[in-house]
Amino acid sequence: MKDKINQASYFLHKYFFHCIIVSYWIGGMFPRFGLWIKDTNLGTFTFMDGSKVKVSLALILLSMLLFNAGFGVKTSELKNLFQKPKLLLAGLLANLSIPIFFTFLLSITMIFWHNQNEVQNILVGLALSLGLVLFSTMLSPITTPLGLHSIGFMTEGDYSNILAEIYWQIY
Repeated sequence: MKDKINQASYFLHKYFFHCIIVSYWIGGMFPRFGLWIKDTNLGTFTFMDGSKVKVSLALILLSMLLFNAGFGVKTSELKNLFQKPKLLLAGLLANLSIPIFFTFLLSITMIFWHNQNEVQNILVGLALSLGLVLFSTMLSPITTPLGLHSIGFMTEGDYSNILAEIYWQIY
């Protein structure tokens, strides 16, 4: 079983861009599947303040994406982050401008789309998605260790010690 997971992981790593293109093609050919994912209701989650969130498959997929992005940060590199401020600023500008430029190009190419309301929905969804990913990725070096440290207070014994050790290795 572990061998099959490793093979699938290797395949996705090697052909990630191709998989994305195929997934867009499938989404264009079978849009009802995307609508099914959007409308799937797996229940509701109630917060302590009484507010509720509909748990959908799309919410779970986005949560997994952001959770995984937090693990992609090399904490050893965070210590060297501010030693090259020009490079940091260039990376920040690229992260901000490339998605905006891409969205601008997309809006131009979709001028002749048959339904301009759909175009506006796509552009707003793209802007929100890019903003959420960018914002959460930028905050993940702070939120991930704090989350692990906080959960350490809820666990006992070795589990608590492991989470505390991870936190102190980061800071």
